[in-house]
This record gives sequence, structure tokens and C-alpha cells, in this order.
Amino acid sequence: MSSRREGSAAPAHPGRGPGAVLALQRTAGNRAVRQLLGTPGAVTVQRASLNIRPDGTISGVSQFPSRPPSNLSKQGQHLTAYVAFEDTILSNVRDRTPSAAAEQLIWVARQFQALPFMETVNQWNRHVHQSIEAIIATLRDALDRDPPDDKFLRSTVGRQIDELLRERNRVPHTAISESGTKGHGEAATAGGLEVMETAIRTRRAGAYGDDEATQAVTQMWQLLDYDPAEPSAASPELLLIQRRVLTHVRSMRLAYPQVFAWLTGLGAGYWLMPYLRAHQDKFSSLSRLSAPRLLDVETYVHANL
Repeated sequence: MSSRREGSAAPAHPGRGPGAVLALQRTAGNRAVRQLLGTPGAVTVQRASLNIRPDGTISGVSQFPSRPPSNLSKQGQHLTAYVAFEDTILSNVRDRTPSAAAEQLIWVARQFQALPFMETVNQWNRHVHQSIEAIIATLRDALDRDPPDDKFLRSTVGRQIDELLRERNRVPHTAISESGTKGHGEAATAGGLEVMETAIRTRRAGAYGDDEATQAVTQMWQLLDYDPAEPSAASPELLLIQRRVLTHVRSMRLAYPQVFAWLTGLGAGYWLMPYLRAHQDKFSSLSRLSAPRLLDVETYVHANL
């Protein structure tokens, strides 16, 4: 298990042991945990924390929480792999100061609110919008403290990383459960993409070329577990597919912004949708769509990126 996913040990306590507290955190959120931990004898839950270099910048994040509940009340097919949400956090805080990271996470939160199934507030996403607004307010309060409190800011950023991951996983259509849509279970770890993201950001990717570009595009599609049945043209089913694929492509841009920009600069041959259409036989994602329907998806995605 990597350092960014480490858990922590804590003394057992009836009703407040690590398992009970973490279960409460996953089902009821951090507010419920804070209420529980406010009582005497409560244990401390290990949450995300920032690893700070001597120069004051962030080298990484330790103790990411376990995957929180999705938007479904029962187990479903998770479309974009959860690791991409963790990498979204890493890519947007690494090499920044805690204050710059807090500002960037506010931007990330706004990007979550602008995802296809979030952009119009409705009964299915209102609760996620409200929680994201609370996250933004908490980060802004920590940034605006006078005098500045760096220790408090670091702690706040760690706690809000947990909250951001929880809310991203509750965005409608993050997981689905419907007949006629297959999952292929191919979602790979994103280690290669994370390494490439760091190399490009730190200007150590001078030798990157076609092989690395092919690897990057391939892994971005491996992080999508979605193979819907062929829809008819201009149908509600096609629009649903288009919005779900757009969500994935935007998620890749959020999680791996340097890699995404690098691929964009290489030309259309390495853009996600054209590459998938040109090499459809290599992928399980979207493999059941005909060439005309896949082109419809590409046109929609490019118009709405």
C-alpha cells in the first residue's frame, strides 16, 4: 500500500474504535465524526495531511481516506476510477505552498460544481453543491485568518481534502446501476500517469515522445469502466452517454492537467476521443458503440470541454 493511502492505528474503544469511527465518517461525513470525537475518551481519526518540504512547498499527501460511498445507495459500476479523484488532489496541491494549495482546491471545488451532472442545480445534486459550498467557505476562512495561522491552514486543507473526495464521489453518475450497460473491470492504477504528470510539471520529461503519449492516452481510457449498448441517433440514451464520457474527459484534465495539455499540443492524433475512434479495437471502454455513434460522442465532448 502506498504512503498516500496509509491508514492509522488508534486505541480500541467501545463504539469509538477506528472501525466504528471510520464507518461513521463514510456514511455520515466528517461533521458526524467531529461530533463524536468531541466527547471525552474519543480517538483521533487519521485524515489526509500535507507533506511539507523545508522550503514550505507540498511534496505530497499522506493518509488519503478509503474510498467513500458513491452517489448510489448500493454497490454500482464506478465509471471513472476513484484513483483519478485522488490524483486530482495531488496534481493541484503538489509543489504549492499550503495557502496556494487552498486557493487551488477552491478552484477544484468549482470545477466539480461545473461537471455535466452538476452544472444545473437539481434534486439529485443539491446536497453535493451545498457541501462543496461549505468546503469553499472553510478553506476561505482558513486563508483569511488575521494574523495568518499556518498550522491551522495545513490542518484545514487536510480535512477539506477528505471532504472534497467524499463529495466528488457523490456527484450523480459517478457510479451507475442499470441494465444494458457493461463494466469491464479494466480500470488500471494511475501510477504511470502520476509519474508523467510530475515529470512534465518539473520539466524532466525532455525525452518523452510517441511511446509515452500512447501510454498516457491508453491509461486515461483504462481509467474509464463504461461500455454502454448502442443507442439510436439523437436519443436520450445517446445524450446520457455523451454527458458521462464528457465527465470522464474533464476528470482526466483535472487529474492530469500537465499530461492532458501535453497531449493536446501533440495534435489531434493524441487527443482522447480521436485516439479512441482510431484504435477502438484496443479498448473495452465504449467498445459496443458504432463508428457513427462514437463520432457523435466525440463531437459533443469537443463542443463542451
